[in-house]
Amino acid sequence: MNSRCALVSKIIPFSCVDGPGSRLALFLQGCNLRCKNCHNPWTMGRCNDCGECVPQCPHQALQIVDGKVVWNAVVCEQCDTCLKRCPQHATPMAQSMSVDEVLSHVRKAVLFIEGITVSGGEATTQLPFVVALFTAIKMIRNCAISPVWWTVTVC
Repeated sequence: MNSRCALVSKIIPFSCVDGPGSRLALFLQGCNLRCKNCHNPWTMGRCNDCGECVPQCPHQALQIVDGKVVWNAVVCEQCDTCLKRCPQHATPMAQSMSVDEVLSHVRKAVLFIEGITVSGGEATTQLPFVVALFTAIKMIRNCAISPVWWTVTVC
């Protein structure tokens, strides 16, 4: 069991644009680089619970509970209005996930993917998590739980 956690912006279980072949793409939240032409600007910052996104959500998928912005995945229509409104370049949809929680997504996709891409944000800002995740994936591969040839890319 590996409980090391990272702030995850999004998991795309099947992607053919985030590296070679079919891949699971894991987007981590947070970046200190501030590149001018950032491809994922909503992964730069971390939510500071300012609440500016809450009244902007057309589906009422966001609310403030005990001073924290809370996202309701069931109600959310993925319109991304909240991303456009956030002064922190963050997403209220980011969730803290353990290595084991991410591995559960990997196991569900294992028959359809050739590898995993960890992106962001800047994945190396959460390097201990990335190392723990890839170590766990290597152990799965070595134990022959997965017949897939794993390739690992940190973008």
